[in-house]
Amino acid sequence: MTDKHRYIIIGKVGAAHGVHGWVKITSYTDTPADIFSYQPWHLQQNGKWEKATFTETRQQDQYLAARINSCEDRDSAQRLTNLDIAINRNQLPKVAEDEYYWSDLEGLSVKTENNVYLGTVDHLFETGANDIMVVIDKNSGPGAEKRCLLPFIKKRVIKKVDFDQQEIIVDWDPEF
Repeated sequence: MTDKHRYIIIGKVGAAHGVHGWVKITSYTDTPADIFSYQPWHLQQNGKWEKATFTETRQQDQYLAARINSCEDRDSAQRLTNLDIAINRNQLPKVAEDEYYWSDLEGLSVKTENNVYLGTVDHLFETGANDIMVVIDKNSGPGAEKRCLLPFIKKRVIKKVDFDQQEIIVDWDPEF
C-alpha cells in the first residue's frame, strides 16, 4: 500500500496559539471536532510522516486547538505550522458497499461505457448539490492536459466503481 493510500489527510496544523505549545487546527472531517477522535495523528515533516499525539484539545468559538505532545512552547508549536495531519487508513470506519472514501477514488482510471478513456481521478470536491470528481487526462497532447468535471451521481453518471480493475465506468459524453 502506498503512502497515498496508507495515510489519509484529515486536517492541517495552523498557527501557534499562546505560549504553552498550543496550535490551531483546521479540520477536514465532516464534524470539525471529530478530528480529535482519531489518535495517533501523523504529521508530514521533511517528506516523512512522523507519529504525533495530542495531550489536550479545546474547541473555542471559531476554531479548534490542540497541544501536541512534542510542543512545550510557542517556538516548537510554530515549527508545526502548515503541516498536514493524517491518520492511518485503517483508523477509518468501514463504509457500506456502495459508498467510498474520496481518497480511495483518487488515481482510478475513468472510462465511458463505450471504453473511451477520460483520464484519472485527481480529486473530488463538494458543491452542495452533489460531489464533483475532477478527472485529468495528462496524455491529451504535448504540454496540454484535458480536465473534466463529472458529477458523482451514482447510477446516472457513475455506473461502476471497480477497485479490482482500478477504474470507474461513467455515462458521460467524452466531448463535453
